Amino acid sequence: LGDDNPQFQQVGGLMSNISNDDVKAVKEKVTHIKDVNMIVLPSGIVKYNGKKAIPFIGGASLGMNSIFKLDVGYGRTIDSNDIENKNNIVVLGNGAKDTLGLTNDDIGKKMTIGKTEFEIIGYFKETSTQVFGFDLNNLYLMPYTSAQKLDKSETMDRLFITADSK
Repeated sequence: LGDDNPQFQQVGGLMSNISNDDVKAVKEKVTHIKDVNMIVLPSGIVKYNGKKAIPFIGGASLGMNSIFKLDVGYGRTIDSNDIENKNNIVVLGNGAKDTLGLTNDDIGKKMTIGKTEFEIIGYFKETSTQVFGFDLNNLYLMPYTSAQKLDKSETMDRLFITADSK
């Protein structure tokens, strides 16, 4: 993936079972890698303020905002502490925010995803990026470790590998 023009390609089904050992092996054994980012794609119905939605949830590592070209419009995004502590926090895309009728006053409040409460910590600015055929404006982004916990899994669904040069 080039830094200026990432291209996303899906091969086969959406789900896979990439282990932490697989990620470690890629980082250690594959040459010319600048970065490896992970994404977990759990499922769950979102409930907030009497409204329900079927979300596109992405549990991600720190570099995914840059890869997906997502900028925070209000609040904050995921940090290393959130990943390490498996914090139940979520950043919503602009479209997801609008679907639930959220405002800046909803930052800090809790929504339910599946049976788990997640704190709303921020909103992304509108984007034209799509991944796996999904509009990222409808994304619910959380730490990949929290998504694994939500999905009761220890695996990742996709790796995004950035080369150190073209």
